[in-house]
Amino acid sequence: MKNLRTGGSLRWLCLVVVMLSLLAIACLSPVATTTPPPTQSAPSTPTLVPERSQPQPPVSEVMITSDAEEALLIDLYERVNPGVVHLRVYDASSLLGSGSGFLFDNERHIVTNNHVVEAAVKIEVVFSDMSRSWARVVGFDLDADLAVLQADRVPDGAFPLELGDSEAARVGQRVIAIGNPFGLQGTMTVGIISGIGRRLDSQRSTVEGGTYSNPGIIQTDAAINPGNSGGPLMDSNGKVIGINTAIRSLSGSNSGVGFAAPVNTVRKLVPHLIRDGKYTYAWMGISGLQEINLQTMEELGLSRSTGVYVTAVTSGGPAANAGLRAGTMPSGSGLRPGRGGDLIVAIDGNPLIDFGDLVSYLVAKTEPGQEVVLTIIRDGSTMDLSLTLGERP
Repeated sequence: MKNLRTGGSLRWLCLVVVMLSLLAIACLSPVATTTPPPTQSAPSTPTLVPERSQPQPPVSEVMITSDAEEALLIDLYERVNPGVVHLRVYDASSLLGSGSGFLFDNERHIVTNNHVVEAAVKIEVVFSDMSRSWARVVGFDLDADLAVLQADRVPDGAFPLELGDSEAARVGQRVIAIGNPFGLQGTMTVGIISGIGRRLDSQRSTVEGGTYSNPGIIQTDAAINPGNSGGPLMDSNGKVIGINTAIRSLSGSNSGVGFAAPVNTVRKLVPHLIRDGKYTYAWMGISGLQEINLQTMEELGLSRSTGVYVTAVTSGGPAANAGLRAGTMPSGSGLRPGRGGDLIVAIDGNPLIDFGDLVSYLVAKTEPGQEVVLTIIRDGSTMDLSLTLGERP
């Protein structure tokens, strides 16, 4: 009979060996994992940040700003244009030219430039609604190049424009002009104030042989062309700050340099022109250097380059009566100023940079018969001199 225990043991031994062999093979095989293999990312692009970059407004904000400015200009034009007029100037038989103007008050008075209407026999006013009226000149001033008209009638809806303050004008400030360039009625242009305190020559000469000047002129790059003369230059609120008067151009048309007379001069002169037909300026009776450069300063032995150096004093005039001295012309000097003249450095305590400052003060702040105090430098010493102003001849 067979031994069953021995045979069973062998069978179990063989089974154990087989199982150990399988286990060894499994340990040598790669172990499967549920973790996905890492994905390879594309190389990143570096972000370029400009140095000191300024935050840019969203496109929507830019559009809102643009729309607001556009709406402001449209509203300004619709509000102001009914007060701006087109002037057509005739001689006895034909049209001479045209210009611009604006309503000044409720008495049908219109302000414009004198040079627009000085040769007129008849003046036709064309309003923004295309109604028309004849007008006549009631007063004018050659020095400020101003004229006041009175229309026979003014249509409903036409009204006086509001006056601003030209002394508050600043370079860089936005300005708007409305007028009739080349006869194109109701034209609006926009720009900025390019300069302040400019001067334009008057249409007449002084008794000393020079020319009077129109001071405080506003320079602008708003397009001004022939036909704009006499029209308003306005601020962003639609207030008049100047009267478009002249351009500087080699071609006769706009080159970006236009000039407007200050509205504060209009505010002061126009009531006199309406009442008296003219305006009488305060007068000192001197001529002086327009400016003092370093060369002139050295030649005249002056201690400073600011102020008004007196080159001539009118005999019997206010300056002569007050004892103001002019420079003595050296023999053979030609047109060069002479030494020994007074240097006016202030008037009523207001410092003077140049001759234009003196004229501006006299026009804006004084009347004939008024006493002013001049601060002068004479022979190196500073002193005050009282002077009673006369009437400009």
